[in-house]
Amino acid sequence: MNTISTRTHAILDFTTAGVALFFPRILGSSRPFRRAVTALALGKIGYALFTRHEGGIVKAIPMRTHLILDSIGGATLAALPFLMNERKHMTVVACALGLGAFDIAAAPMTEMEYKPRIRRRIPSLADTTTHEVRGLSQRTIA
Repeated sequence: MNTISTRTHAILDFTTAGVALFFPRILGSSRPFRRAVTALALGKIGYALFTRHEGGIVKAIPMRTHLILDSIGGATLAALPFLMNERKHMTVVACALGLGAFDIAAAPMTEMEYKPRIRRRIPSLADTTTHEVRGLSQRTIA
């Protein structure tokens, strides 16, 4: 069941990394927890920029590897509040569990192969042989 395109996944990568960068700061979590989540988020941005999808600049990491990294990162994010004694901040725990579960769940639902979009060529005036050119004339241009 691959319902998430690589293009949508690229958008989700940067969005979830952005949320991960800000939620520990906004919710007042401990400094070590903020640093750990920041490291995870920056790592996610880093490997997303190197992935073969629409958000990747270098396109060196295959999508399958990227999705494995997402699952590992999601599991780590979900476990962090319990490993770093953040259990007393229930909103922090809920955000970490939610983002982590989302990363894990999105991985198997994403397409495995990046399929670059084919850009359609816009015909120019020189390509026109008959009929109308944008409704302006009926003559043939060769």
